[in-house]
Amino acid sequence: MNLCVCVSIGGLGVLMGVAISLTDNYSCEAGVHEAQRGDTAWTMVNRLCTGDRAHALEDVAALNPTTGVWGLTQGDPLILPNSGG
Repeated sequence: MNLCVCVSIGGLGVLMGVAISLTDNYSCEAGVHEAQRGDTAWTMVNRLCTGDRAHALEDVAALNPTTGVWGLTQGDPLILPNSGG
């Protein structure tokens, strides 16, 4: 009986882990994109990515460590990843 309970709980943990990792997925139009007037990293991620945009924004910030992702000026390049999760 104890073995069955452990297997059952373990199986639930695996299912929850899969469900959590699926919600982290996103995809973007990968490549270098030029900021338009008034753009921030968030507005560009919101426009060019689907799925978990908050996770995409974290990855964009990591890919662009020297770019002020919150204060972009027109013409600044911003690298977007293809996908993540």
